[in-house]
Amino acid sequence: MNYSEEIAKYKKDLASRIKLQEMAKTCNAIIRKAKGADCTMQLELAGLDHTNAVNIQQPDFCGRIGFPSYVTTNNLANIKRIEGRIKELEGKMQQAETTNDAEPIRFEGGEIVLDYSIDRLQIRHDSKPSRVVIDSLKHSGFHWSPTNGAWQRQITNTALWQAETITGIKIRTA
Repeated sequence: MNYSEEIAKYKKDLASRIKLQEMAKTCNAIIRKAKGADCTMQLELAGLDHTNAVNIQQPDFCGRIGFPSYVTTNNLANIKRIEGRIKELEGKMQQAETTNDAEPIRFEGGEIVLDYSIDRLQIRHDSKPSRVVIDSLKHSGFHWSPTNGAWQRQITNTALWQAETITGIKIRTA
């Protein structure tokens, strides 16, 4: 899945969660204003179907009426998480668009490639590295990719730092 498809998926999810949040707040306000009176008609006008409009006015096992606070709290947390993910993906998409296939960064015994199009930091060795280096790569979250012929992981600040630590060179990013 490319960045634009993933962003579109998250934006669709975000829109539905925002709609749910607004509906929950509106319905809870209607129920509070009714002060125990039947407000099925107003809840239906707010977007609930008849069955849910009737059921939401009945106390749950804890005696709560309306949308419980944990529903709106969890939904709001998910909205914030998704907004952050969209921002992160947009930044990565911009980075991939503005960064041409970067020149490999050479180090003694291999090279590092930052491939923003697939969001991977790759470490390639000229020959098979020692067991100590392989263990260090595995411990640092790198995985061997036979397809790409490289040790790789997602490009993050931590991945950049760990690649610098393992290879002993400074990776300069724009």
